Amino acid sequence: EIYIEDVNKAELNEQEKNYFKITGNKGVYSLPVKYENKIVGSILLVRNSGTLVLSEFEKSIIRNKIAILAYAIEQNMLYNKLQENMNIIEQKNKVIEEDLMLARRIQMSLLPKQLPEVKGIKIATRYLPMLEVGGDYYDFHFDNEMDNQNFSVIITDASGHGVSAAFLTT
Repeated sequence: EIYIEDVNKAELNEQEKNYFKITGNKGVYSLPVKYENKIVGSILLVRNSGTLVLSEFEKSIIRNKIAILAYAIEQNMLYNKLQENMNIIEQKNKVIEEDLMLARRIQMSLLPKQLPEVKGIKIATRYLPMLEVGGDYYDFHFDNEMDNQNFSVIITDASGHGVSAAFLTT
């Protein structure tokens, strides 16, 4: 925090004198705006004619307003970080969804395309996984040995649902 009521009466180095000569400021009150103990900006109150006289009460009010401003900046920065993280999550989620849809197509391709025809039995199937991929699987085994028809149905249901169960079943 810098408070110079009257630059003509203040002890200044050459660089500071040149600054006030160029800007024409006669009095200055500068306060940092901090966020997470880092200065993210500053507020500069100047007077171009005469002195800048501020009481401690006035400076206290200004400090309080700066604290409110710093809080608003902090909230805005947090909001921006949140938006940035949400965008990253959405991008990663899109990749995961695409991978799951590919896994679903692969899993569906493993299921029988045609149902076997067995005398005296009508066979119908319907596969509805709870998620994009599931731990359920079915298939049919048809064995023709010596005119003896052996027909088997294979049904699996891996514990859990989702990708890990689908891999286990496969």
